[in-house]
Amino acid sequence: MKIAFAMVLAALLIIPRPVLGQHKLDEDGKQALPYVKIAADVARNVQQDSLNNFVAIFISYRDSDQALQDDDLAPFMKIKKAPPAGFWSAVCFFSAKKDSAICVYFDQKRPFGVVAVKAGPNQKLGDPAESYREVSQDLLARNEHKLDFQEIIIQTDTGSGLTGFRVTTQ
Repeated sequence: MKIAFAMVLAALLIIPRPVLGQHKLDEDGKQALPYVKIAADVARNVQQDSLNNFVAIFISYRDSDQALQDDDLAPFMKIKKAPPAGFWSAVCFFSAKKDSAICVYFDQKRPFGVVAVKAGPNQKLGDPAESYREVSQDLLARNEHKLDFQEIIIQTDTGSGLTGFRVTTQ
């Protein structure tokens, strides 16, 4: 009996979470998801392309130091018009090939700025500071797109974990 119980327990630990049932968000994920959904609407209104297969990374004011040390996130954290202060946070979307990125900045729960960059001929993303603009009412318009957000952990260059979401269309 003990051996059977141990085998069942081992099998449950090996089986991926989605197979076991609905993916449950951890505490950071519950806090981040409303921001990610708002940022997805803004991102779709900025780029007019699907966010399918993008990765969304939630960066709270407490995570900004780790983001500043990451090669992919640092350029988006150094935007002078969007300095980390108070309860500032951001959601950055990266395409699977990292040839497109959009970052939406929040003050409390209100989006105030956005940048969108694409890779140039050198395959590197453009300077996000050049594409900064304020979030207008038309950018806040809800989209009818149906997106799924699967929570994941994003490892920064220094090994810190940030709350992220794999974005897919339904």
